[in-house]
Amino acid sequence: MTRWITFWRARVREVVEQIGAMTMRWVRPPHRLPVDGGKPSLRSSRGRGDRTPSLLAGWGVRAVLFASFAFLVAFALLPSGAAAAEPRITVTGGAPTFRDAALKFAALQTSPVSPDFNSSGTVDFDDFFIFADNYGRVSGQPGFNTSTDLNRDGKVGSLDFLIFARNFGKQQGDAGFPILTPPVGSGPNAGASFSATLDKTSAKPGDTVTLTISGKGVSGLTGYVAEAIYDSTALGDPQTLSQPPFLSLGAVESFTTLSGYNRRGEVTGAILGSTFTGNTDLIQFKFTAKAGFTTASIGIRRMILVAGAQADTIAPSPSPLVLQINQARPEAQLSASSLIFGATTVGATSQRTFTVSNTGSASLSISGISVSGADASQFAVSPATATVAPGGIQTIVALFTPGSVGPKSASLSIAHNAAGSPFSVALSGTGEQPVPVTVALPAGLSGAPGDTVVVPISVSTSARIGAAQFVVNYNDSALVFLGAQVGPGAGGFTVSNVNPSLPFAPSAPSANRNVLVQISGGGAQWFTGDNRAVAVLRFRIPSGARGKWALSFDRGTDRTNVTTTAPATFGGDALTFQDTNIQVNVPAVRITLLPSIGGTAGATVQVPIKVEASDPSLKFGIAQFAVAYDAGILTFQSAQAGPDAAGLTVTVNSN
Repeated sequence: MTRWITFWRARVREVVEQIGAMTMRWVRPPHRLPVDGGKPSLRSSRGRGDRTPSLLAGWGVRAVLFASFAFLVAFALLPSGAAAAEPRITVTGGAPTFRDAALKFAALQTSPVSPDFNSSGTVDFDDFFIFADNYGRVSGQPGFNTSTDLNRDGKVGSLDFLIFARNFGKQQGDAGFPILTPPVGSGPNAGASFSATLDKTSAKPGDTVTLTISGKGVSGLTGYVAEAIYDSTALGDPQTLSQPPFLSLGAVESFTTLSGYNRRGEVTGAILGSTFTGNTDLIQFKFTAKAGFTTASIGIRRMILVAGAQADTIAPSPSPLVLQINQARPEAQLSASSLIFGATTVGATSQRTFTVSNTGSASLSISGISVSGADASQFAVSPATATVAPGGIQTIVALFTPGSVGPKSASLSIAHNAAGSPFSVALSGTGEQPVPVTVALPAGLSGAPGDTVVVPISVSTSARIGAAQFVVNYNDSALVFLGAQVGPGAGGFTVSNVNPSLPFAPSAPSANRNVLVQISGGGAQWFTGDNRAVAVLRFRIPSGARGKWALSFDRGTDRTNVTTTAPATFGGDALTFQDTNIQVNVPAVRITLLPSIGGTAGATVQVPIKVEASDPSLKFGIAQFAVAYDAGILTFQSAQAGPDAAGLTVTVNSN
């Protein structure tokens, strides 16, 4: 039975349009080929003579319709400059007989492949921009520009860029132009290597992680191809940043070859019109860590180092080279699991410290430090919260102030955002009978306006005192603070701090100022005993001061206290305080015989009498002086008004 097969030129056009700018026409109308029975099949046959076109590179059955045994043939055509001959299509059936039919084509009109995309005559940066706009696209994708697919593999990728780079700067008419083959074969970089580094090995969601690939010992480098594979569930598609003097283009695509990786990023770089020799950073991939990731791996399977027409593939061993990124997390470490304060006098305060270290890669947040247990009120801790940077250390201060005699215990809890939260620290100490400590200001202080008043502070105790702090209240209407120094009862001590401008108000109602004085033995010196004058304060009595004024200690535990060498700090109710008053004496008039008077036998000696009034508004009209002297040594001769009493009459009564 005879079957008829019709070849439609419209079907051939489908394939032609996939290739590029080509046109095709038939010499004569479509042919109908008779087939003698059986299932049809197709094979290609060479044309007559030596002009067989390379256009029929491959083709096959597009569809087979057994109802009428009509089928369509699609040809896969490649551009060629050769003229078309008369190819033959042989159709065979199941029977041993078949017939041939010849199809004649006119010569295909093709556009030659050239990296001079804008036909300016020179391959320059204008062509590069056209190429860059299409990099990464595949045939059939919107915007696909066939002319940039220089190797005609249906996509614009790294090989096309390397072909383009080989032609950069060349002109129409140059020998060998255009070069349409990518670099191949062994080159000068077979012994070169590459390295890959991450700017961080841990990251938080949203952080940018930069992968830098560097060439080591490259020679005559004109370009490269770098490939990184990754898991897109942990990392976003990368941005790429070429390193001067290279220009680069990159694209990403799905990747399923290796388990654990589902995306591939490929970057091609080139020095357009130049070369590089030595060591250099080539390309950076910038990934963004996604929310919820725990670990992420980036693999580098290979580097292609290009030197002109030659290319060397450098592969790590084992392949791929894997760089891992872990989610940034804090890691907390405690320096002590228990603190023992030992025996501490009731009312005194002992101090211990410990540290919390962050050995992780994210900030450690200490959200709360608290004390619990039966004796919790006798322990204190600071700070209550803290933030510790990666690699940082936070010091925690714990205090024990026993309120009664006997063993005390509590538990300290530290809540944080790292594994193992909360930490627990056991606290223990023993309260013991207090050692009497008295701090005293001297009684019987007095002075007149203009006088400097020296006020010693004394300590009486049987304990060994290594440091002391005093806060003294006063009123600046009667006293002006001049300074402080170590007293003779604290030899080897130094004044470690003097502060007359404290941020808290005086504790005594009659005072309007206070001053803090700290002395310390530096850990090596100490004092003990009764009435040890350990510090000396100096004040000046201002003019106009009158009456009696109080000097007193601030009795707050953190204000006035002494610290033993144990160490234990005594303050507040653990101390006995002795305050004082200063009496400002203001005479109405002061009469003085000036000292340092002398002379030889027979000489006349003048003795001035000085009168001073504390109130400068006082005026004197009459003054009477009774002066006693030794008649065996002195003989009174006369008296006269002094220079400050000019005009006054002097009357003398001598007996």
